[in-house]
Amino acid sequence: MNKPCLKLLIFATIAVLLKCEAWAHQGESHEKSYEQLNGKNELKLENTKVLKEIESDYLERVMPIFKAKCFDCHGKGLEKPWYYKLPLIQEKMDTDIYESKKHVDMSEGFPFDGHGTPSEDLKSIGKTVDEESMPPWDYRMINWDSKLTFKEKAIIKNWVIKSLDKLKKGD
Repeated sequence: MNKPCLKLLIFATIAVLLKCEAWAHQGESHEKSYEQLNGKNELKLENTKVLKEIESDYLERVMPIFKAKCFDCHGKGLEKPWYYKLPLIQEKMDTDIYESKKHVDMSEGFPFDGHGTPSEDLKSIGKTVDEESMPPWDYRMINWDSKLTFKEKAIIKNWVIKSLDKLKKGD
């Protein structure tokens, strides 16, 4: 890539990143409701066989996909990209990552850390995969291989459906 094109790409990227909002939450609160903290049967299942089965399947089949495609924001990201050191980019990325992890942090296994119950997180992941709303387009613009493949979507959707079914039966 020649220098004028690279400069234009950097300028456009910075402009987009500065104008974009954190789209992941679409107005959702990070606070757990009283019902989420106290009244849900699935939270009482924390140390049961059901959640351990779901986590085992997650660690084996789904976590490798999330590690490759989602952990930059929703987990323990690897190395920061070269443009992280550009003015204003670091602050924007740090804010987006902080907000993403408050929503859902997938790096420590299942159930995820964040503001949802296990069922809510699974439903949200299923909806996100169906709508292809993650990663946000501004992230995809810079990380072209971050979009899920058809096979990856199928693995995740299968895990979500089976896991929700197991949670339902565990109530």
